[in-house]
Amino acid sequence: MPKKILFISLTLLLFTCSAKAQTSWIKFKLDEQVTLNFPAAPAKVSANSYMYASKDSSVVLICEIHSEGDEDADTPPFIEFLPPTDSSAKDAEPTTATAIKTGTLKGYNTTKSTMVMPTKRLSIYTIQIKGKGYMLGALLSKNVDEKVAEEFFSSVVVGKGK
Repeated sequence: MPKKILFISLTLLLFTCSAKAQTSWIKFKLDEQVTLNFPAAPAKVSANSYMYASKDSSVVLICEIHSEGDEDADTPPFIEFLPPTDSSAKDAEPTTATAIKTGTLKGYNTTKSTMVMPTKRLSIYTIQIKGKGYMLGALLSKNVDEKVAEEFFSSVVVGKGK
């Protein structure tokens, strides 16, 4: 009997943990060319920018669209969540940048880079598609798994977004 209770308890614990681990991301159509996934519906923060921020700001995901010749690039909306890096600020954090990685997605050029700070990581993924530049940013607290950024970046679908 004690073994049966232990087995049932462990089974319930396993199902509870796996249910919490699953996040149901939603598909979001940016425009006629690109669809991607966010953990929840993003907020439109400017004419060309969308952002999702968790309640505790441990996860901030953004997407910006810029057309060729677009001179009026907005300040990225995640800037307000970054710790200061200016050495004159008393609470400034040192920043380390990683190498820029280039690649392709369906024949379009992509780049990915990451900046590491003591408390946060900022990963940026860009893709150029038919005269438009798409920038995806993932600002994560150190305690958040980098897989969140990878899931966001890998969710990009070019085309009809079926």
